[in-house]
Amino acid sequence: MTLRRSTAIRATMTMLLIAVTSVTTQAQDTLFGDARKLHDQEYSDLRQLLADDQRATFDANVLRRRADDDKEAAARRERQLTTLRHAV
Repeated sequence: MTLRRSTAIRATMTMLLIAVTSVTTQAQDTLFGDARKLHDQEYSDLRQLLADDQRATFDANVLRRRADDDKEAAARRERQLTTLRHAV
């Protein structure tokens, strides 16, 4: 195989990897957003069942959970970018 052909194959594989990573990230972000909406509805339904004095603690727990989810999503994206950088 010639160097030119090898370089072309590598470039093609890199473009495919970038495309697959992009599609995967978009799908994960969509799923994450849909899950967040479902959780928000569930949290709202549960919050209505709580006594007034329990709602502040519940709200704080929900905020902490959302922050943890956001950190996990950011870490996942960073791992994907790191994997992509190493592949290129």
